[in-house]
Order: sequence, then structure tokens, then C-alpha cells
Amino acid sequence: MSDIFISYAREDREQAETLATRLTEAGWSVWWDPEIRAGEHFAEVIEEVLHQVRAVIVLWSRDSVTSRWVRAEANEGLRQEKLIPLALDTAEPPLIFKPIHTGQFANWNGTADAPEFHKLISDIRDRVG
Repeated sequence: MSDIFISYAREDREQAETLATRLTEAGWSVWWDPEIRAGEHFAEVIEEVLHQVRAVIVLWSRDSVTSRWVRAEANEGLRQEKLIPLALDTAEPPLIFKPIHTGQFANWNGTADAPEFHKLISDIRDRVG
């Protein structure tokens, strides 16, 4: 079982990969869709993983706010009270997610010593332990 699930739009893959790497280096196990094996049913795997993880990080961007998959994954994270949203740019999250505080990652340089990453680590520890 992984600790953290990362939801993102294809266009944000590089940021998702960097975040997954930094979170892994910080000691958490991270699941994101490159983990899906050939022949597996995408929706079934995603659904199972979302139920197992302890946190769901959603990367909001101008591309992800229009993605049905990202919205569905974020909604499941919200429903299970596991959601940790991060903004990669100035796009507004979908209506249901607007009242939830969103971490600002638009200027994150991808390093583990950046202030926004330290804040995220603290937020994850509060939720996951």
C-alpha cells in the first residue's frame, strides 16, 4: 500500500514526477499512474489505490481543472477526507474544491528545501503521520 496518490493532467507530468521523487526521498511511498501495468484496467486500479492511500494530492492547473479523471480522483479524495490540493498555476479549481485551502506550487523550483515543499511536508505529516 502506498501512502500518497498523485492526481495530475498529462501536461503536468514533469511536475508530478518531480513531486513524486521528492516525496519518496522524504520517506513516503507514492503512487501515480506510471505504476499501472500493461493489461490492468485503469479505472479499477485507480479506484482500489484511492481507497488504500492515506493522502490524495491533486495538482490543479489550467489543464487539470478540465480533466474528468483529475476531477473524479479529487472528488474521491475529498469524499474520503484525504485531499491535499496544490496549485501549479493561477487556474481556479472546480467549484466544489474552491473552499478548500490549496497549496501554492506555481513557483516551486522542484527542490526539497523550497518553503512550499516544507509546508507540504508538514501538511502531509499532519494527515498521514
